[in-house]
Amino acid sequence: MTAFYCDRQPWGLTAKSFITSISLKPPVISVCVAQTGHVFPTLVASSSFVINIVAADQQDLALHFAINFENRFDGTTWQVAPNGAPLLPSAAAPQKCSVHKRIDGEDHEILLGLEETR
Repeated sequence: MTAFYCDRQPWGLTAKSFITSISLKPPVISVCVAQTGHVFPTLVASSSFVINIVAADQQDLALHFAINFENRFDGTTWQVAPNGAPLLPSAAAPQKCSVHKRIDGEDHEILLGLEETR
C-alpha cells in the first residue's frame, strides 16, 4: 500500500490484513491499517493511495515494504499514478484508489477505497 505524505514524500507498507472487496458497483475495497504504524499519519493526510498487489514470485518486494525503516522507497522503482499516489510499476495488480470512507476499528483504521477504473 502506497501514498504520499503532505510533503509529497512517498510512504508504503505491506498490509498484514487481507484486502477485501466490499462492493462491485461502485468498486470499493477495504484494508485495515494499524494506527500505531509509521505510515498511518501519511494515510490520514492522503486522499488517494495504491494497493500494489504482488505475485508469489515478488516476495522480496513485499518484504522490502514490511521492514521497519524510514524510507522504504530507497532502491525501489516507482512512479506517480494517475490518482496522484505512488505506484510500484512492477506490482502484479496495482489498484488505484481514492479514500471513500474511514472507519475507526479500535487500534486499526478500516480504510475504504473507491477503485479508480481509468
